[in-house]
Amino acid sequence: MNQCIKDFKKRLRKKFLNERNALDIKIREDIDKKIIKNILEYYEYISAKNIFTFVGIGSEINTIPLIEKAIEDKKDVFVPLCIDKSSMESRKINSISELEEKHFGLLEPSINSEKIEINKIDLSIIPCLAVDKEGYRLGYGGGYYDRYFANTNINNAFIVCRGDFIIDSVPHENFDIKFNKLVSENGIVTI
Repeated sequence: MNQCIKDFKKRLRKKFLNERNALDIKIREDIDKKIIKNILEYYEYISAKNIFTFVGIGSEINTIPLIEKAIEDKKDVFVPLCIDKSSMESRKINSISELEEKHFGLLEPSINSEKIEINKIDLSIIPCLAVDKEGYRLGYGGGYYDRYFANTNINNAFIVCRGDFIIDSVPHENFDIKFNKLVSENGIVTI
């Protein structure tokens, strides 16, 4: 059964990645601006001191404006640093210029940057290829975010997803984390 789910997820990843890459750049940029605006206007952002967010690359949601605004707003911004093939940590950055291209083309902070424990994060912004209406996300298959958020209160974690990639159902396994907040260009929804 698990192999069937893994194979299905693999096919879905390819499908959604191809669809995302095929989106017109101007449309992507317009949608991303609306998503970031929704986050910046939300009370959980306004009240947050420590923010954890991915750094969008390629056709992912562009989080650079969010990161720059959070730094401008005097918030502490933390981004993922892949430690090995199975784990990541939250590391502080003071500027986008501190990021370096590393594994899988990801922009990551220095190994010497300040680390924060997950329970000290006030707001987390989580990427996906697609998400379903129950809060299960389809990621890239590495399991980094599921392991990182395992055994943690996820009430302050938001999946960000373009509206066309919110689907009825994402196949999930026991280790997959179910998130309860979703941000798209259409607003913020508690699931």
